[in-house]
Amino acid sequence: MTNYIDLTCYTQPSLTSAAARWLLRRETSPWHAQEYWARGASAGIGLQHFEAAYLPADTVEGKMASSVRDCDGVEAHLRAAGLTHGVIVPKSRLHYVMLVPPGTADTWAEPRTECRSRRHHAGYVAAPPPAHRSQPGAYWLLPPPEADEDLCDPAAVRALIRQAARERASSRRGSVCRPMAVRGPVPRQEPTCLGPRGARGRLHRTPLRRRPSPCR
Repeated sequence: MTNYIDLTCYTQPSLTSAAARWLLRRETSPWHAQEYWARGASAGIGLQHFEAAYLPADTVEGKMASSVRDCDGVEAHLRAAGLTHGVIVPKSRLHYVMLVPPGTADTWAEPRTECRSRRHHAGYVAAPPPAHRSQPGAYWLLPPPEADEDLCDPAAVRALIRQAARERASSRRGSVCRPMAVRGPVPRQEPTCLGPRGARGRLHRTPLRRRPSPCR
């Protein structure tokens, strides 16, 4: 019996596009990723010619209204920040993955975020199929890079993070509870203490007597 190898997954246009070739150019076994992509699943791509910055969803979405907090609204928000390619939304949608140039992780110190390189214990990124641009599952919010110049600008990513931090700080300052103003004089209350039990077992409250200070 002759065994035939299905080669159709290696010839699909979406798997042989310029973006697919760029993503797989450093992979020693690119057909493994193509097999995953042919099934519509994400493939692990080594962080060799790019690195990955992980930003929480609230950092990216910021104060966007819930009515525009969809794929198109977030994409427009990122494009306005100067990002045009290389943003992945995982299936959980708890964070956003932005592909940045090599060496970014060496100087990365932004709070609440992480930038992974090939030296990370998970030195790869789960990349959806290059043509998968919407849900279900993980997808490319911004199209995958086709060249090194398409990677996210680290300066633009940092500016996005710092803008979100300023918005959080301003919202916290605006939500601080202020003491309510009391109109009129505050009535003075005499301090009381618990006295001895009465005949019926009730506690009697007797006013405290001030003792003269020994310093006088």
